[in-house]
Amino acid sequence: MQLAISDDVSATERFIKRVGFCDGDKPSRTLEWLRAIDRLPDNVQVEIALHTAESTIHSSLRELKNAKWPKIKTLLANRYVNANFSEAQKEALDRLEQRPGEGLYNYITTFEVLLNEAYQALPLDQISLIRTFLSGLSDRDMAKSVARKKLRTLPEVVKEVRRHYQDNDLLRPRKISKVHAIDKYENPQVSALSVVVTDLVNMQKETNAQIAALAKEEGERLQAIRLAERILREYRSKQKETYRENEASRAKRLPPGTFVSVRILNPKKGETRWQPRYQVISSHDGALRVIELDTGDVVRINQRNVREIPESKPYDEINPLPPLKNQTTFDYVSFETKPISVVEESYLPTRIPRGPKRPSNDQPNLTTPSVPVPAV
Repeated sequence: MQLAISDDVSATERFIKRVGFCDGDKPSRTLEWLRAIDRLPDNVQVEIALHTAESTIHSSLRELKNAKWPKIKTLLANRYVNANFSEAQKEALDRLEQRPGEGLYNYITTFEVLLNEAYQALPLDQISLIRTFLSGLSDRDMAKSVARKKLRTLPEVVKEVRRHYQDNDLLRPRKISKVHAIDKYENPQVSALSVVVTDLVNMQKETNAQIAALAKEEGERLQAIRLAERILREYRSKQKETYRENEASRAKRLPPGTFVSVRILNPKKGETRWQPRYQVISSHDGALRVIELDTGDVVRINQRNVREIPESKPYDEINPLPPLKNQTTFDYVSFETKPISVVEESYLPTRIPRGPKRPSNDQPNLTTPSVPVPAV
């Protein structure tokens, strides 16, 4: 049982790492994020989307979490990518062409992705889609040959293009390099493989020559860029070391689950600058993601604007009866009260005390009542 749970956790972490996080600010990144979730198994798409969404897109997902992923994707795309996402993808589909040097299978994959985003289902009349697909092919002879067959559905046309491409690849004679002499007793498959390897080696040599020429032309510029990058890395490393030395208490890593108070830049009238009721959900090199317990909103914040709240230590009254006549006060207190173990109940928002003592330059609002911290 434990092994199955650990496998599920590792699979979820692997999916999260593959998809990455998205806050919906950039339409291009949001579209890339939606397509990455599309490639995941159907049973984990909504779950991974909830784990990797941030900011406003996370709030939208919480409203749609009971819907199926195709519907969620369409609504998010219309909201964060393009107000008329389907029409925009139809226009992109009409403009799609096979680039020079691009493989046929890569062109087909791109066409199918745009097709699924532009249409919920294929229309009955698919002639215009067939024309768009064949017009984008770089091999005009193959496109004309497939068009003469008068196929009526797009899947049949795609299948025929794949078959035609494979047949042409088998029938087309490959150019034999002069440095490779084929022995009449040599295996034809070995000969063909040798030719392919020779072509790849020559192509690699040409690429290396172009890179060397480019580096020679822009040598001073590249050196300046590398120098600036090295200076920036050293400066950031020095900043981190200084921060760890001067702010040892704040530089320590706050593990997920830690309750913190967050510094508010523009507090409302009557509120203090440091607000509790936040919990850390992820921590990496001083960058935190905290969740507001009242609303469920997730916020990204620097650790220097966060203060850890110590755990409350409640006491339980064991025997509320008055002490006996022959019982001393010390015996009564030690018998009546004792610290209880901290359980989930003690982490509720109503039990969270205020944060540590504020510095002198950040005095609290005297009109706000303070919450007493239980004695430890």
